[in-house]
Amino acid sequence: MSGLSVGPALAIAQNFEWRRHATFMDLGTAQGELPVILAKAHPHLRGIGFDLSMVRPVFEEFVAGHGLSDLPKGGAVIAYDPILDDDRRENTFGLLASLNMLIETKGGFEYTGADCQAWMREAGFSATRVERLVGGHSIAVGIK
Repeated sequence: MSGLSVGPALAIAQNFEWRRHATFMDLGTAQGELPVILAKAHPHLRGIGFDLSMVRPVFEEFVAGHGLSDLPKGGAVIAYDPILDDDRRENTFGLLASLNMLIETKGGFEYTGADCQAWMREAGFSATRVERLVGGHSIAVGIK
């Protein structure tokens, strides 16, 4: 993935006005080519790469190899969705959205708060929570 990411990562580093920002997150970071390029091009930036837990050791080794292991702690990610209750019984809107996902995509579904929190913990987020919003919507919050 890094070979395919170099060109776009360089263009993002050059073409976006990063001086107005202090932090970034690369969702689906793979090895971490984009965060490394951004951090080297704009030393004032602090960033994080987020991907599946099986990718974490590859990311950490790659980033450390570039002397950038001090990516920030204390960051947060917020997932907003019609998150299902853990028993899959109360959120009618979320259940209908889950049925719609199954109809429109192979194996698609809406996830529960417990699912999302587990994924966040696997990715290294130490504190997680789910909060109901309005209607059938909720947020899942993970703190790094």
